[in-house]
Amino acid sequence: DAQSLLIGFQQPHTVTFEAEHATLGKTSTNVWHGDKLEGATPTVTADNGYRFTGNWTVGDKTYTADQLKEVEISNEVSPQFEFRYQ
Repeated sequence: DAQSLLIGFQQPHTVTFEAEHATLGKTSTNVWHGDKLEGATPTVTADNGYRFTGNWTVGDKTYTADQLKEVEISNEVSPQFEFRYQ
C-alpha cells in the first residue's frame, strides 16, 4: 500500500551540533523521524577559559542535556552549546 512505500523512502534527519569555544566528540548524527536523541549527544570539551553551562539552544528554546535527549526529532536541527567565559 502507499503508506508502506512512504516508509521505505524515509531518510533520517541530520542533527548538527554546533559550539564555539569547544571541541565536540562528534559534529552530527542521524536520527529517524520521531525518534529521540537519547545517547546521540556528543561529549563537550570547553576551550581554555570557558565552561559549558550544561544548556543547549535549539531555535528559541533552551534545554538541559537531559531534556535534549528526550526531544523527538521531526526535522533537521542544530543544537548549539552554551558557554561562558570564566
